[in-house]
Amino acid sequence: MTPVRDQIHALLTDRRSPEARAFLLMVLRYVEHRVGVLRGRRYGDLLGPVDAEEIVAEVGMKLVNGALARFRGNDLPELLAYVRTITDRCTGRLARRHLREHRASQDLLDTSAAHAGSLPRPDAEIEVLCPFTERDQAYLLALLEAGSRAEYARLQGQSRAAVTRMVQRIRDRIEALSADQRMAAQVWLEQQAREIVSRRSELAEAG
Repeated sequence: MTPVRDQIHALLTDRRSPEARAFLLMVLRYVEHRVGVLRGRRYGDLLGPVDAEEIVAEVGMKLVNGALARFRGNDLPELLAYVRTITDRCTGRLARRHLREHRASQDLLDTSAAHAGSLPRPDAEIEVLCPFTERDQAYLLALLEAGSRAEYARLQGQSRAAVTRMVQRIRDRIEALSADQRMAAQVWLEQQAREIVSRRSELAEAG
């Protein structure tokens, strides 16, 4: 066997040995570097640091769970080229998934907040029976207070992708409601957004 194939064999035979761990860490450092390059060149708006960690972990799992066993090269440059292909595919797939989620759920809340400032305020607010669960209400109110998914993610220390996924799940639950309940959901969102905008305006005037 060549040295690289010896190292792969050692890793697949005993992952806990110091040599195997050092070899795997070397490969994962390359994966981490490659993901950083891809984020900088192509996916900076779609992938954050948490996503990068997820990709490195996914590639590592693929390598030790079959991909390395299928490698047919003989030297380190061939191995790194092989790993780069796997990394590029995993990175591109996650970026495309985030893009689909963003398009599917885009501006569920931001649009309500933006519209609230321009909506004529009725003489009396309509009493609306909120169709959301208490958990969804709390999440949506926190999002509206933050002003955007990106700002909420920053405040909560979460990735934008995680916030987008939660918004999409809420959106799916809205779609499953009856027509009357969907209308009530929209009215509730607009009322809450209007109240937040009004409260901020009053604070700004007072300051």
